[in-house]
Amino acid sequence: MILKYHKNIITIVSAFIFFVLFFSYSAMGSVPNKEDEGKILNKVYKLQIPFIENKGQIKDKNVKYYA
Repeated sequence: MILKYHKNIITIVSAFIFFVLFFSYSAMGSVPNKEDEGKILNKVYKLQIPFIENKGQIKDKNVKYYA
């Protein structure tokens, strides 16, 4: 019984370490260069978020507008 419990713990810890290493490795190449950074910022600046008046869509009376 104890041996089976230890195998489960080892499996869980191994999977956790694998996922941590995998995601940290995959994130290493995701830093944009200056040209891409400029394109991204231009897109962000052009984003428009419409604010809609709450006419009963949201039950909370404190909410006057929502996005």
